[in-house]
Amino acid sequence: MADKKFAKLDVAKALAERSGLSVSKCRKLVDHFLQVLSARLAESDDPVVLTGFGTFRVTHRKAGSYIVPATGEKKHREAMRHVAFRPGTDLKSRMNEEI
Repeated sequence: MADKKFAKLDVAKALAERSGLSVSKCRKLVDHFLQVLSARLAESDDPVVLTGFGTFRVTHRKAGSYIVPATGEKKHREAMRHVAFRPGTDLKSRMNEEI
């Protein structure tokens, strides 16, 4: 398994190579894209569909309680919204090409 992460700057550099734009412009583009994606998920429960890549969905977790196994202490968990990602068919196919 690879130890190196592929960070936002790496995405911007790869985008710059493919598009011919500068790395700084691509970095701004990546930042703006992530801001739009984050804002949309924060303000709506509608899924964000990137055809061929996958779907981001907002799910809801109910409030509840749980017990910490190490201490036996009972704790409360607040209800919260959570983002889930489901890869698209094209991404799944590409992931399994080399296997």
